Amino acid sequence: MKVLAIGFACILALAGCGAQVVGGWADSSGYAASERDKAQCEYAATKDTQGVNYSYGILVQEMERNSRRKELFSLCMKSKGYVWTIRRIQ
Repeated sequence: MKVLAIGFACILALAGCGAQVVGGWADSSGYAASERDKAQCEYAATKDTQGVNYSYGILVQEMERNSRRKELFSLCMKSKGYVWTIRRIQ
């Protein structure tokens, strides 16, 4: 039991030493996307997914709406010249 506790403590200590992976929108030169552009794309995506389709159940409808909203947001950000980037932070 004592060995298990020591092993668990070592794993927790080493987990803090690893690199963190952070993703975000950035332009071609690596600068982060402006909050204004993100807000405009979020507004447009939300506005364009407000329709109600009564042929589906509410859960399925919300899942599809959320998926479509994310897709529209991504397309909007790409149209403004941003790309999704992933960085490692030490």
